[in-house]
Amino acid sequence: MTDASNILLILMLIGVHIVLALAMKMYPILSTFHAILTGILGLLIVLFAQRTKWLIIVTGYITGSEVLWRMTSADVFWEYGKYVISALFVISIIRYRILYRLKISDIWPILYFLLLLLSVPLTINALGIGADARNEISFNLSGPLSLFICVLFLSKVKINSKI
Repeated sequence: MTDASNILLILMLIGVHIVLALAMKMYPILSTFHAILTGILGLLIVLFAQRTKWLIIVTGYITGSEVLWRMTSADVFWEYGKYVISALFVISIIRYRILYRLKISDIWPILYFLLLLLSVPLTINALGIGADARNEISFNLSGPLSLFICVLFLSKVKINSKI
């Protein structure tokens, strides 16, 4: 594809998403459908695509779409995007056997997340073992969990700058 056709494709996709966003604002069920369909498409890509570039593209799309889903009142839970991204990367870690390629120098992302887990008992102690504590833990640890899993996978994948 030439540069001009790439630019045209990008402009068309932006236009489609502007129309999609306006439709989602009017009909929030479309937003919910888009969120679920994007998660299913991501799962299919992880299971059947032969190249990791599609995983990176779909997780980037989910990252951007999460703002759209929140603004258009999608009926999915608040941390949906982060958990879908985490699940897609965990499946990919298993599929590509990333854990077998870990070295001792790869301890830093693992240590980072384990240290954050030390806050869980403190949160439960302060808020009790109810929905408030669960919501706070989910809200505050879903982003770092997603980052941890992404770093674990992407640190072992060679990415070509050409798409």
